[in-house]
Amino acid sequence: MVKTIIIANVAEAFSRSIAKIRSRKEKTLRLAIEQSLSQRSMFWGGDNKVVITPYFIPKLLFHRNSIFCKYKNTVNVTPVNESINLCEAILKDKKLYDWLKVIIKNNPKVNLSPYSFTNFFLELTRKLKEDNLIFKTDAIPDSNTDVVSYLDSKSGFRLELLKLQKQFPEIKIPYGFICNNPEVALRIVEQFYKLNASCVLKANLGESGWGLLTIKPGVFKSLIELSNSIKSTIINESIWQNDSIIIEELILHTSSPSVEVLVTAKGPKITYICQQIIDDKGTFSGILLGKNTIKTSLIKKLIHISSIIGKRYWQMGYRGYFDIDFVISYNGTAFAIETNMRRTGGTHVYDFACKVLGKNWFEKAVILSKDNFIYGDEIIDGKEIFKRVSKMLFTSKIGKGVVISFISKSIPLLGYFIIGDSLVEASNLKSRFESLVKL
Repeated sequence: MVKTIIIANVAEAFSRSIAKIRSRKEKTLRLAIEQSLSQRSMFWGGDNKVVITPYFIPKLLFHRNSIFCKYKNTVNVTPVNESINLCEAILKDKKLYDWLKVIIKNNPKVNLSPYSFTNFFLELTRKLKEDNLIFKTDAIPDSNTDVVSYLDSKSGFRLELLKLQKQFPEIKIPYGFICNNPEVALRIVEQFYKLNASCVLKANLGESGWGLLTIKPGVFKSLIELSNSIKSTIINESIWQNDSIIIEELILHTSSPSVEVLVTAKGPKITYICQQIIDDKGTFSGILLGKNTIKTSLIKKLIHISSIIGKRYWQMGYRGYFDIDFVISYNGTAFAIETNMRRTGGTHVYDFACKVLGKNWFEKAVILSKDNFIYGDEIIDGKEIFKRVSKMLFTSKIGKGVVISFISKSIPLLGYFIIGDSLVEASNLKSRFESLVKL
């Protein structure tokens, strides 16, 4: 029996942004990263599933992680041709599509679950329905499908939360502006500079630190130097071009928690809350969750705010996963800074924990993840990586250790998460793991 068909369309979710990249080298690198991240999908949703990825998850990785998760009925399949648009590739692969139809026909209650809703995913579901197949999916909006791209944009998020603020003043977002072109954006930045105030520039469709620029007045000797720096970034990075630019005050903060929400026809449900690990450039690296990682008082506050936002998105017709990113100021104020309308960087970690560690794992363990570990200049074979860290790998008997979540086939990149009894232990394991892989 198959309960779920996972469509790991990670790169597809960002195909518009990737398509804008002019540099072939940069475009190839960005695509390789997103395609590699799709391997995390094997952890989503428990057992009894089909996982469709752009290319096969490395056999050794899939085998070992299936053992960790105690999977007995999970298979990984791929289209014959790798493509940035996975759903389109599925439709073009007659053999795979026909096989998929048989799976759905034999499991009429199966749930089609993508990483993110896209028009390509919508087309795939339409074709399956035209073939008289019966299945479920909670990922298709209940009304206008444009609601997904609207809420996923920085401008759409800001406009909706400004509306909610009028009714719920406890919802806070940074002071800021939506600028329709770079010229307006430069004028706004100049005003921040003259006030000696720091600000953040956000590309409307930026993600994971791509399309994020922090401006601190003390870094620049003059207004001209500041303007030239911003102009250079906008000209050279495609993510900034032909779209809105959002400018917000920089909130000095102590932490950056994130709340994942699942929206079904019944309404929103909070799945988990974690701390985000963000580097100095604002790039998302991984998450921290579990025992003593977030204060109970803050959890209650975040759940309250996220439930309000989730209800609003539900009323607008959104269905599926999304997360809300926050920053917590030094006086304890929670500022919502964006929503990402898709599964998030911690979904695979949370699903693994619930499946393997049990219902009360949050009170017993700490999990630390990383999704952007560049281990060197050359690609290392997966077998060699597992050999180097064999004594550190997670075992159900001990209940802690390292789980490798993906290994890129084209660049020296891998992802992992570490389960420990405390943050200190998890951090020590992290340092040891990375040093062993780099040998």
